[in-house]
Amino acid sequence: MIDEPIDLTVFDPPVEALARDVHERCAVLLAERRRSGTLVQIADWWRPVIAAVAVISLASTLFLVTSPRIAPRRGRFAVDRPAPFARAPLVELAQALGVPGEIARSLTMRPVPSVSRLVDEVGR
Repeated sequence: MIDEPIDLTVFDPPVEALARDVHERCAVLLAERRRSGTLVQIADWWRPVIAAVAVISLASTLFLVTSPRIAPRRGRFAVDRPAPFARAPLVELAQALGVPGEIARSLTMRPVPSVSRLVDEVGR
């Protein structure tokens, strides 16, 4: 058995040497960036920005052209009457929270039931 501590510094990477090497490699690029002003650097991004705008506008156009069109009824808005399945998620949520199904369904009805009717349903 060896009582002397083991020297593990061999496994440590030379951080200072690595940082110095990276700084030396990037010095030319950093000096070139410092020569041009900030506005010039920002203006150099116009080509990638134009390319991104073109891709987004093309994708949006394709989506809008290929999506099915829903014709509105004359004189009515689509939000005038909710879809028949619109209340189902509320009933499911109420049941998941422990509200009995009959009460959950009656709370989503129009007009809202009176308190006495709800008490009668709870008493069942």
